[in-house]
Parts: sequence; structure tokens; C-alpha cells
Amino acid sequence: MQRPTFRQLQIFAAVSRNKSFTRAAEELFVTQSTVSTQLKQLTEIIGLPLVEQIGKKIVVTDVGKRITQFYTELDQDWQSLEADLDALTSPTKGKVNVTGVYTCQYFFPRLLGAFREQYPDIDVSLRLFNRQQVLERIADNKDDLYILGDISEDLEMKAIPFIDNPLVVVAPKNHPLASNANLTLDALSEETFIIREPGSSTRREVKRAHDQQHIKFKKKIELGSNEAIKQGILGGLGISVLSLYAVAHELRLGILTALDVEGFPRIRHWSIAYQSGKVITPAVRTFLDFSKEDGRKIASSVLDYPHIPDSVKLVQKIFDANKSPRSDNRGVIHSEVSTDES
Repeated sequence: MQRPTFRQLQIFAAVSRNKSFTRAAEELFVTQSTVSTQLKQLTEIIGLPLVEQIGKKIVVTDVGKRITQFYTELDQDWQSLEADLDALTSPTKGKVNVTGVYTCQYFFPRLLGAFREQYPDIDVSLRLFNRQQVLERIADNKDDLYILGDISEDLEMKAIPFIDNPLVVVAPKNHPLASNANLTLDALSEETFIIREPGSSTRREVKRAHDQQHIKFKKKIELGSNEAIKQGILGGLGISVLSLYAVAHELRLGILTALDVEGFPRIRHWSIAYQSGKVITPAVRTFLDFSKEDGRKIASSVLDYPHIPDSVKLVQKIFDANKSPRSDNRGVIHSEVSTDES
């Protein structure tokens, strides 16, 4: 069966809607003879009458009604496609899919709230997974952007440095070593150490610190999330190393404490990254520009320090002392992240 053209369907739908060849021609800015010719050709293609002339009235047949319904649905789909295409080319409309590791939940939603307020027609979604799952999504090209800590060169990602990620040693508020200064890792070797799952950036950083000082913790327990680790610390299960973003609230409340340990905070970095060959839509570019200009300050505001207990002030003091480039007097590691965006 020969298929009708979109124009033939459009003209017939106008006839069906107006019940008049003349008004259909006026609506579409064509001649009445054009309407008649196109309707005749469409009728021949379908093989059944689409309208009937009853006196001076045009009556649409059942077949004609089905054709009209088909065109209406097709036109709606086309308009939806046009809207999608418009969103893909607009810097202020569209979608941005972001995936990050679980720790992003402590700072990234603040950025999303501020961004949505400024760009209400850009829909940003944030999905959270463990590091291995994020790497799998990168391999499958499932998202526009990724929030990660360590980004290895074999990932072939373009990374934009975002904010610092201080890692701190966290213990219960009444821990016997809470009041001690300049603790060594060796002084903690008898403690039960709570670690994240294999592949976690925090776990790798802890291992790196142990290897550098040739220290092994005698008792270790593995838990699969920051929240589980925090509950473990609160329950007296042991101590751990966590991102300061993950424990800032508990430190402010004074229910956890940050130990003053040599080499901590260890300063890592959060980056916003995307695959080297990724096509960046205007909406994604708008989000990236916002993140680089305003997002850093908004996200890091989680670590604002008004009216907070001494444990957090201690972390901030040590953190500030180690902010200068290559300041390794306390063993702080300064990672380097590619800033190539070309």
C-alpha cells in the first residue's frame, strides 16, 4: 500500500475539523483546488471514501475519522519531537543527567537547588552509586556528567576540579584519644578500624596512608556506606576515615569527634567529569559553567563553621594550615586533576 504524505494528512485533517473545503484552504493558506486535489489523492491511496457530501454538508466517514485521529496523534508526536530538539539546542532548556558517588549527597543537592532556581527549565537529575557502579555507568555512557574523587588516566575523562575533599579520622565523642594532639597512625593501630567496600576512594586513601607509614590495623570491619560507618562509630564499633562533608553535621552536633592525627586531614578533590568524546549539549554546558562559577562556593558552604564545637574547629585549623600548594608538613597528599576541557 502506498503511504500518504504528511501534507495530505494535514489537509484532510483541516477539512475534517472545519467541515469545509473553503475554510480548510483558508486555514492552511492554500487554494481550494489544492485541497480538493490532495483529498482526492489521499482517498485513492486509502481506497475508501473519507468524506460524504450530504446536501451542502460535508460528513466525515468512519474511515475518515480514524485517519483524522491518526494525524492528530502523529502531529502531537511531531510537536513533542520539536520540543525535544529545541531543548537539545537551548542553553536554558533541557535535561542534565548527573551520577556521583554516595558522598555527593552531602553537598551536591545544595548546588542543584541554587541551579534550579536560576534555570527552572533545565531538569537536573542526580543518581548516587558506589564507585564501582559509577565506573560501570561511565563505561556504558549512561549519563552526561559524573562526580568523582580519584579519576584515573585510563578512564579518558575530561575532569573539571570542583571542591576540596578533606578526609578526617572520626571517633565517638568520648573516645579516650579525643583530647590528644598530634596523634600518629601507630597510636591508633590497636583501634578497630571501620572501612568502606573494596574500590572505595576512601578505602584506597586509608591504605595509602598505612603503606606510607608501614602500619597495619589489627582489627578491621567492613561496612558498605558512610551512613553505616557513622552509625558504627556512634555505637562504639570503632573509628574510621570519612570525608569531612559526610560528618560535618555530626561534628557540629558534637555527637562525633575528629581526632588530631598526623597526616590528616588528607586533602583530596572532587571533580565533575565527562567522557572525552562526549557531545555536550547547551544545557549541560550551562550546568558546567554554573558549577565552575557559583557551584563551588555553594557546595562548600556545607562546611561553613559558625557556632561549632572544638572538633570541627580543629579540623578547619589543620585544613587551613595545609591549604597552601605542596604543603606536606603533616603528610597531606595533594592530588592533581586534569583541567583540560577542550
